[in-house]
Amino acid sequence: LDRLSKSKGRGPRAKPAVRPETLVNLQGIVSNPDSGFKAIVNDEVLGIGEYIGSTKIKIVRISDLGVTFEYQGKKFSKGVSRD
Repeated sequence: LDRLSKSKGRGPRAKPAVRPETLVNLQGIVSNPDSGFKAIVNDEVLGIGEYIGSTKIKIVRISDLGVTFEYQGKKFSKGVSRD
């Protein structure tokens, strides 16, 4: 019992890792002959190299099929529905 009571008060627990995919809502992709592809993400129109809101998630590639993002050196992609 003594050992159990000491282990309970060891300080705050670490936060679970944030999955950046859950912070990104890809709503669409638009194309303009002058400026190329733009992505509509979380109600913002963004281009390559831009960050999503106040997150540290950066857009690194946009195509007609989807968007590639980068967060803490790791890349992930989201596609758009063709319905």
